Amino acid sequence: MKIRIYSPFLPYPVTEGAFQLIFEQVLGFAKYHSVELVCWKDSFESLQSKIGDSKTGRPGIDDQFAKIFGPSVRLIHWPAKESQESGLMRMNRLLRSLPSLDASPGLYYYPPERDQREELGPCDLAIYHYTFAWSWLRHRKQLEEQKTVIHWHNIESDQFEYRARQERVFALAGIHRWNAMKLARQESELEQLVDEFWMISPKDLIDLRERGSGKSASLRTPCYRAENLTQRRRAFEKHYLAVAKNLSADGHPTIGFIGGLDFEPNRMSLEWILDRVCPLLKNENFTGILKVVGKNAPPDLRDKMARFSFVNYVGFLPRLDPFWDELSLMLVPHITGSGVRIKLLDSIASGVPALANDAAIERIHPDLRNSPFLSVADDPKDWAKLILRLKGQSLRAHLQERGMDKAFEFAAIYPTFAVE
Repeated sequence: MKIRIYSPFLPYPVTEGAFQLIFEQVLGFAKYHSVELVCWKDSFESLQSKIGDSKTGRPGIDDQFAKIFGPSVRLIHWPAKESQESGLMRMNRLLRSLPSLDASPGLYYYPPERDQREELGPCDLAIYHYTFAWSWLRHRKQLEEQKTVIHWHNIESDQFEYRARQERVFALAGIHRWNAMKLARQESELEQLVDEFWMISPKDLIDLRERGSGKSASLRTPCYRAENLTQRRRAFEKHYLAVAKNLSADGHPTIGFIGGLDFEPNRMSLEWILDRVCPLLKNENFTGILKVVGKNAPPDLRDKMARFSFVNYVGFLPRLDPFWDELSLMLVPHITGSGVRIKLLDSIASGVPALANDAAIERIHPDLRNSPFLSVADDPKDWAKLILRLKGQSLRAHLQERGMDKAFEFAAIYPTFAVE
């Protein structure tokens, strides 16, 4: 079977939750089938930088790509002129969207002028990531894609409606609301354009069906390769044994938060921690560290973090393994937005205890809600109590003895495709 996966950007290095989902999906399918990964938002230079080969041109990129993704995955890359969008380009995109049916973000992720799908041959299954794919799917052309799927990451219309409510500049709020209206209409039309919806979040599926859509939808929790998680857990065990001798009876824990801070839901989550939990920790003389990983923290958020001596803002990290190794606990409050906080799934799958609220766990697969790695509370006082009880990484070391939950395995998520 030939599987074709559309992702605007190459999902590597894995620096964000969406890339994690797509990357593991590609490798999961490649274990059983031949896979084409189609990307078009990276320039040639950007692709070279991502893959790690800047000297030997396209042949070198293909060789390096095969080392990362394996021999069963073929990269189809339609190079963009520029990977980064300038302010002028953004304004032009916005103006183009105003008289058209397309929403501005749709023109960014799936610009119609970049659609070269007619060059592709037949495939058995085509997976389009993000609902912005409406901009391409409404032009079906003469494609030989036997079955098509939209893989929802969020209900994007809800995200833009939230942005509109939060925006203080009247004109920008109007633009966000206009995009939200267009995206809502597109989301209602998508079911006539594809064969199936794949949803990450049970809550999003419920919300979608309440709006009269999603009859063909099914849950597809992000998958993880067992061998990769085993390697990560062994790395922790090695790290833990190396530092355990230096831990006192009250060993200082490292708690973590991760997420791009130019994304409003992530910023709201961190602000909740800083406003509601950190003052309680400060009052109790918390001696551990809260390590915050995420790009583009605005000045006001940096100032808020600086009020607490135990908060360490790291910024963007190109490699996250060292960050995972030192964690005692991951903090994942879900304050607003749709979708799933992939970091919550990543924590549970990797054997890192996670502390979340009810809104976060209602968005993960029901089979994972009773995971021993997951603690759930809504009251900030309960969060503070659990954090203050931590003794180094002892809780994580105790839980590490458990294996990976089967709900993360490719065969459990895609049972009809887990065949040779």
